Amino acid sequence: MRQSSLICKKGHCFDLAKQGYVNFQAARDATYSKELFRSRQAVYEAGFYNPLIAALEDIIKEHIKKPTPLILDAGCGEGYFLSRILQDQPAGKIGFDISRDAIRLAASKPGDILWMVADINNIPVKNGTVDVMLDILTPASYAEFDRVLTKGGLLIKVLPGADYLKELRVLAHRGEQSEEYSNEKTRDYFLCHVKLVGEKNLCYQVNLSDALALDFARMTPLTEHIEVDSLPLDKLSCITISLDILFGRFS
Repeated sequence: MRQSSLICKKGHCFDLAKQGYVNFQAARDATYSKELFRSRQAVYEAGFYNPLIAALEDIIKEHIKKPTPLILDAGCGEGYFLSRILQDQPAGKIGFDISRDAIRLAASKPGDILWMVADINNIPVKNGTVDVMLDILTPASYAEFDRVLTKGGLLIKVLPGADYLKELRVLAHRGEQSEEYSNEKTRDYFLCHVKLVGEKNLCYQVNLSDALALDFARMTPLTEHIEVDSLPLDKLSCITISLDILFGRFS
């Protein structure tokens, strides 16, 4: 039987919500809308990010030899990647995000995964217990990541590449040439904290239906201050997925 509450070392009890997650945040975060996460879920479930899942699995299988690793997904959003990774082998899984709306979507997915509403700067996980930390297209808290990872644990960070969603960037700038995106600052910040073990780069194009073009436009902060319905999305017949995967360990 699945437990219905968690108790911290100070004796505080956190009940499992009826939707199947634990809420460690008193305040509700409204940075991203429920619609954004629903659109993101539609895009992910269409399979456009399956090459990323395959790459993450290859990295974990090559560098983590523990029979049943514990995987923690920081800023997991609606939980798609964590729910899909290592479905063919035993693994403990915990996913958390500061958005309650995102975690409610995550908790609707099948599988024995602990979902939590929590802050990336205060992760409710014991020191040195996590074997793999996923940080996929989301900010990082390297001090907390170091704290919860086991000795020799692996941190995998996924960054948008230079061409990530470039077609949508052009539409968002009304056809004008937008400033070229660079992830160098984020990459350098990673390398300041983590000893690089390796990296992989993915870049491919996918064809879009009208409905999925709209979901792509709604799922990204690129259009945060733009009226999405005013964009000429009929011109968005394909889009580029460009991702840089960095993985390493804390010394």
